[in-house]
Amino acid sequence: MRIVVAYDDAGQRDYLRQVALSLGLECTAQDCVRLADLGVRLAQAPYDLVLIAAGQPTGQVLNLVQQTAAYVKVPVLVAGPTGDLQTALQAIRAGAREYLDVARLREELNQALEKLSQSGAINYRHGKLLGVTAALPGTGVTTVAVNLAFALAERLPRRVALAEIGTGVPDLALQLDLQPRHTTADLHKLWDRLDSTMMMQMLVEHPAGTFLLVHAPGTLQAEPLSWNALQPALLLLKAMLDVTVLDCGHFLDQALGRALTLCDVVLVPVRLDVVSLRLTRKLIRTLAEEHGVAPERIHAVANRTGQRHQIAWKQAEETLGRPILEAIPDDPGTVNEAINHGVPLIRAARRATLTRSFDKLISRLEGKPA
Repeated sequence: MRIVVAYDDAGQRDYLRQVALSLGLECTAQDCVRLADLGVRLAQAPYDLVLIAAGQPTGQVLNLVQQTAAYVKVPVLVAGPTGDLQTALQAIRAGAREYLDVARLREELNQALEKLSQSGAINYRHGKLLGVTAALPGTGVTTVAVNLAFALAERLPRRVALAEIGTGVPDLALQLDLQPRHTTADLHKLWDRLDSTMMMQMLVEHPAGTFLLVHAPGTLQAEPLSWNALQPALLLLKAMLDVTVLDCGHFLDQALGRALTLCDVVLVPVRLDVVSLRLTRKLIRTLAEEHGVAPERIHAVANRTGQRHQIAWKQAEETLGRPILEAIPDDPGTVNEAINHGVPLIRAARRATLTRSFDKLISRLEGKPA
């Protein structure tokens, strides 16, 4: 989807273009023009979206908004300083579909794109983010994230990504026998110029049809990602692919908490024992009350079920204060075989009950009978 950006401050030109590119939009250097040149540029090439950025929407700028909205058949957005409700209202009255805070442009433009897509005004890829996190180590975050992603990729080949963004001991590259040229840590130095081409170079394409962003193999402690580095990567993955599964580990810092607020679904694996259930109940409350994750997006998944002396299903749900979405059976032999061969379950044991449980989990997430 192609966007033209018009600006009055040449110092913002590169910033505006980079924000557009970081959301998966097509925006060449020639698509960024001065306000006075917008009309000429619109006459030269077709566009799907117009963004007018002005330090202060003056009468002249509002006239340009009005003329542009009347001339083109695509949405016109205006970006400027916030704090003045009257200015925003004037821009809307002039024909702008949205007025965006230029200081938070990446986030607000993403929200505007999603709204316009849902209304049918534009054809913008609006992929989903599925986060996986847990209250304590050994609960199976990586096992769930990996095999959910590969089960999804069987239905959506080359349209699913798996991103390892947690801060604990990363093992995804080792589990899948990967030797990546680029790793999650590279986001620290690339985030401010990240675009779809660069992201594809960072991803490892697995033969099973899944794209992966992983920490370096053999790392004992992953370096935490700042929100500045994490946000553009997640928004770009949403724009590029149908589904991105996030392995968030079991320790949530501020950036990871904010990442989960972007997720359409947050899965929380839990073991059916007293310690795991109580800590998971606390985690779910923390996700909702402290990090702002919508409660209806959080789903508990019982992992390693079928062991002796586990808490009964109904009692476990009462302890959590919510239903458990699906059960993933305990099958350490099959898991070990997959890990030792460096492949996902779907490649190691396609017919195993454990492997099929991820198909059931996907059906549950889609609201279908398992």
